[in-house]
Amino acid sequence: MSRRSLLHTLTVGGTAGLAGCLDSLPRRDPPATPYPEEVPRSDGAGYTHTRRSGNRVADWRGDITEAAAFDVNVPGTPVWVAGTAIDFGQREVRSQWAVALEDGSVRGYYVTDDGVESAEIGPDRLDGPPVVSSVAPRLLTHPESSPYTSPIPCRKQLVTVGDDGVVVFQEITAEYDLVHPDHWLDKPRRVFDVNALPDARIVSSRRTVCLFGDATDEYGHGALGDSLEGGSIVAIDTDDWMVSRFSPPEGTVFEGTAPIVTWLDRDPAQLVATASDAQDGARVVAIDTDTGAIRSGPPVGTGNRWRHTLAVDSFGPNGEEEIAAVRTPHIGGVAEFYRPTDNALELVATDNGGYQSHVLGSRNLDGGLSGTFSDGNQALLLVPTRDRTELAFLRRVSSGVERYETLPIGGKLTTNIAGANEDATIAAGSEGRVRFWVGQR
Repeated sequence: MSRRSLLHTLTVGGTAGLAGCLDSLPRRDPPATPYPEEVPRSDGAGYTHTRRSGNRVADWRGDITEAAAFDVNVPGTPVWVAGTAIDFGQREVRSQWAVALEDGSVRGYYVTDDGVESAEIGPDRLDGPPVVSSVAPRLLTHPESSPYTSPIPCRKQLVTVGDDGVVVFQEITAEYDLVHPDHWLDKPRRVFDVNALPDARIVSSRRTVCLFGDATDEYGHGALGDSLEGGSIVAIDTDDWMVSRFSPPEGTVFEGTAPIVTWLDRDPAQLVATASDAQDGARVVAIDTDTGAIRSGPPVGTGNRWRHTLAVDSFGPNGEEEIAAVRTPHIGGVAEFYRPTDNALELVATDNGGYQSHVLGSRNLDGGLSGTFSDGNQALLLVPTRDRTELAFLRRVSSGVERYETLPIGGKLTTNIAGANEDATIAAGSEGRVRFWVGQR
């Protein structure tokens, strides 16, 4: 029998471009190959989706049941958590975290080997999901960001989605300028009109940013906070400012807030996402960024039925790369694992245990995580149970899927589940508290 986590409860207080350049683009551009290099884990920031690529994979090695768990009381309902390893001189501190509450306030915390400490982190109020800087106790913000999203850094640019569907690339001089807007507001910028979703989350490789553009209400499911979905995935290369659009299967839309950039089983990069229509519902797709070819898994079979695409990792029994998703998390919650073939995504295993990785109507799509949470090198999928009071760790075996372990959250999950880049810490929140699991580095 595995050993349960030791629980502690703490109460703590509280690049070059022409300025104003506007590129208006057609619906379909020829596909490009903008990802010759591997997607890095971190870029000096921590996200609610953990990695800048949008792939919800935690830096964790070892058995999750051996981790220490620390509770921090917060004055309200937490809705977002994000953290990253830090490098600003506090060597006893492993990572810093931001916790955004339902009332818009933000609390900061430092995680050490011995516990969690309160930290000053600015700004102390935030509209969208937090992005945490690793070079200062500061959140990354941009004055033009839509209130439903957040900026990201990319190669001396701060990139964000504006209220009017444009993508803004703001030049910065140095990494530290990210947290000092007065240092860069007068520098050159580029603006691309892509009709982005208002809650589009920008993801990136080293040099290319991707997001859902060509917003459309033609599907109208409205399960993710509004009636708008993505008509394309837009990729912008910051080397030559080449823009590519990748369309979903004919008659479908991209139903989500961000694609996942991954290599999956081949070079060049693949864009993994959920595509949906009113007749057959949702399916998982992978798009080749070189040819635009689409590999698809089976559709649900009924309209207004969603699949929550969560992560790409070495889930297979022998470490094979697979895509993890939850089918219909609002009405059943079936965990699914897909393996790529030459022309399709094959559904190879399911678990009908009931997993609610998303709350109907929420813009928070970061309700799952993968990592090597047990001994060995095989990745496990971490998802909330049906009542959202525990985290279930699912392991692929030759016969299908088994539940490796469950860990209590300490209440009903109200936040995303996030890992700190380059640190073995994960976090999740419930009413009045956030729980941190701290592993060995």
